[in-house]
Amino acid sequence: MTPLISIIIPVFNGAKFIDHCYKSLQSQDFHNWEAIFINDGSNDGTYDILTNLASIERRIKVINKSNEGVVVAREVGISVAKGDIVTFLDVDDSLMDNAIDNLVRPFSDPMIDMVIGGFVISRGGRLLKSLSYEADAITGYGCFSEMCVGKLRWQLWAKAYRKSILLQVPMPIGIRSGEDMAVCLLASLKSKMVKVISEIVYDYVQVDTSATHSKKEIAMDALKGAAFVEKHAKVLTGVEIRRDIDSLFMQTLSGALRANPKRSDNIIKKTLKNHFSFAALRRISFFKSVNICLFRFIGVNLAKYIS
Repeated sequence: MTPLISIIIPVFNGAKFIDHCYKSLQSQDFHNWEAIFINDGSNDGTYDILTNLASIERRIKVINKSNEGVVVAREVGISVAKGDIVTFLDVDDSLMDNAIDNLVRPFSDPMIDMVIGGFVISRGGRLLKSLSYEADAITGYGCFSEMCVGKLRWQLWAKAYRKSILLQVPMPIGIRSGEDMAVCLLASLKSKMVKVISEIVYDYVQVDTSATHSKKEIAMDALKGAAFVEKHAKVLTGVEIRRDIDSLFMQTLSGALRANPKRSDNIIKKTLKNHFSFAALRRISFFKSVNICLFRFIGVNLAKYIS
């Protein structure tokens, strides 16, 4: 029997992106999907467009709610999803051809709880970056460990999950930029096995936004995401994973340094005090490690030169 996959799509003032997003769903060779659009308090006509779309496409569901942010919207989507498999799509992005089929197929193995695909980053129709992986099957903990050191990416999208796994993962309410990392890492810990596929399944489209939060606020919020993972990871596994957690904080700190924080910032001081170790630094990128050391010991920050 062909499994049903639920595609959860939070939308806040995304009216101009809906048509392109929907066309990427229409183009899929795999047809047994439902798309759950969660209108998160939009005021730009998004809801009217979605309800009209749902009237002509039986596979589309529309949930209308007040604005509470993407984490709550995704949680609502998971709660109403009918599929045993769940994936996530941002309305301003799109799925590659055959993406759903590539993501669903590995779940024929009952041991697989999570699937990871590659992605491209584009802007204005121009390809900026492409990332793909060698096909592999690893344990959930192995996946968690590789994400902590940057060998696998921790974005929530370009992946698929058994719904039963997501229902066991606490949602990071109140965390803006670290929510993908938190949910993805904790989901990997709950998974028996993770299938990494070589296919590229997702197009992440960079768009201009009118976000009111500063770059520094977003960077600091990512460190809060790491703290959320630290809080819940040992509870979920029952094993000591300090080495991985320290590496995760160093990875996240490296990204936060791009916002040019001060060493005196409380969350920076706490991260360096509790998680700085040369053992953790040896597991991540050499250049990121060097910059963290320069920042910690002499206050020099070269993050803008490190990709």
